[in-house]
Amino acid sequence: NKFGLADMLGNVREWCLDEFDPAGAHEEPYKGNPSGRVVRGGTFNNNPGNARCAYRETNNPANSNSNNGFRVAVGLPW
Repeated sequence: NKFGLADMLGNVREWCLDEFDPAGAHEEPYKGNPSGRVVRGGTFNNNPGNARCAYRETNNPANSNSNNGFRVAVGLPW
């Protein structure tokens, strides 16, 4: 893609900066539900319909499991 990224889905759900709003996603990071952070994407043990970047659900940041992870992103120097 235009960001130079590939194979971004299907391994683990990725923690996002925003908190979960059941009414839907927001353009800017949403704050208002500290016990429910957004995780996106599917995992190795989800059904294939969930292995897409638009799939989002909530998870308590105090919980740990093998389905959630994060990616370290490093920008290119300009």
